[in-house]
Amino acid sequence: MNPIVDRLHIRQPQVSKHLRVLHEAGVVEYNTEANSSHLQATIGAFQRIKFLDGTIS
Repeated sequence: MNPIVDRLHIRQPQVSKHLRVLHEAGVVEYNTEANSSHLQATIGAFQRIKFLDGTIS
């Protein structure tokens, strides 16, 4: 999460809140390995966004 905080220049609690919302919406998923977590975009979420945008029929 620190790279996101550093790049966006916002506080860690704000990043956590937004990532939680994205996770609950199914846009990102957490992959936990050892003592760290990695975020990954969910492919299906982007397909739904494109469908709603009209770029996929």
